[in-house]
This record gives sequence, structure tokens and C-alpha cells, in this order.
Amino acid sequence: MSRSVAILATIVAVAGAALPAYGAGARSSSVDPSLLVLRPSDLPSGYRPLATTFVSNEQADRNASGPHCRARPALSAEAGRVDGFDASFARRKPESILESSASVHRSSGGAGKVVASFGRVLSTCRGVKLRRVPVGGRLGQQAELWTGSDAEGGRKSKVALVVWRWHERVGMLISAGPVAMDASLLVRLAKKQEARMEAAS
Repeated sequence: MSRSVAILATIVAVAGAALPAYGAGARSSSVDPSLLVLRPSDLPSGYRPLATTFVSNEQADRNASGPHCRARPALSAEAGRVDGFDASFARRKPESILESSASVHRSSGGAGKVVASFGRVLSTCRGVKLRRVPVGGRLGQQAELWTGSDAEGGRKSKVALVVWRWHERVGMLISAGPVAMDASLLVRLAKKQEARMEAAS
């Protein structure tokens, strides 16, 4: 299951690590990206924090050049990326991992390139079979929702992910596990994250 999250995280150039505090202070951007992701209090019962990390442009670009997808998303220079943050959560029963990520860009156009690159990249990823489905309501100014499976490594996982743009900020949620998270629940969680993205100054 963790392989599923790693493969799909490559698509959007995020990575998990050890646990810095939320709100640890803005780095390169005027907005602290750790304020733009979900917190444990936003999640359904049973999810516990797994890892959080700031994701530099250098790390994002290294992840984006991973071996699992023939195409790659827009890199930092192309998308005007400034900084990002990733938080992951795990649930034991039923087993599931949820990743909440956010990145800050210099312009809404650059942020839009990240969202728009999803379809092209997803269609080239080894072992990943996803289809785009309607978001089912407003989410940011631009959004895509995908559901399907990942069989890379011989272990099949159900996957759902949503990526959206709120002005110059990009949010992303990935759910992976033996049982799929309902897409409507993922979108409701995305709207909670969007509220944090809107509120952060």
C-alpha cells in the first residue's frame, strides 16, 4: 500500500519524512505551506498522523523524475513553484493511507499547469489504472478527481485522488488501501483543506 502512495506522490512531486510542527514558519514563500494541509481533527475517526515534511523545489523535482511514469508533471521552474508541504495519515482498520499536500506558486497560471498535467502523467504510470470522474460540485477554480487501482509491486490497492487549484495554491489528496475511500468523502475532505488554503494569510 505504501508503494501506491509513493508512486502517486511522484506524479505530484511530494514526499513524506519525519515530523516538523505545523505552522513552523514560512520558508521561501509568503505563506507557510504547512498551514494549507489537513490536520488530524479534519479526518474521519481512526486516522493517525504518519509523517509531515516541507518539500523543497529540489526534492519536488527529484521526485518528479521517478521511474514509475513515462511522463512527468510540470517541474518547479515551469510551474513557478515556491514551496510545499506534505502530511500523511494512516488507519489500521480498514487499512488506509491518506496524503494531504499543498504547494505555493508565483501565479495562478503556474499552479494551473500542475493540475492540468495530471491526465497526461497518469496515463503513463506503470501499474496504475485510473479514470477521471466528475468532482460533483465546486472545488477551487480548477479541479480533477481520479479513482482506480495500483498494481505496481504485485499488491493491488484501491486509489482515489483529487487535485485542485485555489488561486496560486495547489492542494492534493491521495487515498490508497485495500478498500477504496468513497470519492465523495475525498472531495468533502478536499473542501476542508480548501478552507484552510483560503484562510491562510
